[in-house]
Amino acid sequence: MPAHWLPWPSWAPWWRRVAARPEPRPRRTRMNTRLLPAAAALALMSIGPSALAATDVSLAWNGNAAKTGVQLNAFDGNTKVFGGLATELSYSEVLTGGARDSFAAFCIEPLQSNTKLTATYSKSEFTGETGSLLAALYTTSYKTSATWGNTEQAAFQVAVWELTQQTGGLYDAGTGSFRVAGADSVVTLANSFLASATAFTGTSTYAIYKLTNSTYQDLITATKLDVPNTVVQVPEPQTYAMLLAGLGIVAFNARRRLPR
Repeated sequence: MPAHWLPWPSWAPWWRRVAARPEPRPRRTRMNTRLLPAAAALALMSIGPSALAATDVSLAWNGNAAKTGVQLNAFDGNTKVFGGLATELSYSEVLTGGARDSFAAFCIEPLQSNTKLTATYSKSEFTGETGSLLAALYTTSYKTSATWGNTEQAAFQVAVWELTQQTGGLYDAGTGSFRVAGADSVVTLANSFLASATAFTGTSTYAIYKLTNSTYQDLITATKLDVPNTVVQVPEPQTYAMLLAGLGIVAFNARRRLPR
């Protein structure tokens, strides 16, 4: 007697001898490899800036004994936040044993002062949209001409301020929530630098770092890259939401195509 027949005697009614319905096999769920690239991209995006750990460094301002730069005033709204010589700054990292490694920096906190005293700063990579724009600014305008004098340095500082201080609207060093007055040639050149940075879509040749201190002026510095980085804007929160929604649609369509 076949194993799938119930053990009823031959005289039992025919409906008793109906074959038993076999137990359904568990349905296999096959991984949809089409979703893997998108899932991997989402995983990488979720790492974000938090993966770039900050480190403490000891820094000291080297001063401006030559009094170089261009005299100008900067305003945030109606508040004057800077009045003095705008220029590239010279700092030194104080290494173990007292040795000093000098580097160039620009201010991103005009209301704060700097100091020749050794102070501890937190160093981290400058990411996000502003970080990308600063990388583009360095790539397109930092020492790219034969002249790098007072006007060029002041204009670059103003462009850095504009990118880090301006809230809303277009980047224009002479207007907006953050603006500069007192040096028309500097403003004109700064706007030229800003136009080049905002139009840039190539690969950046600089990595930008933020140096922060609760007491003294926050700074940015840049490191020339051996291998250029593609300038990519970091997605805003709404972009993440759109990506998640898109992945959900892809997953739903893939589920509909699975064999039942």
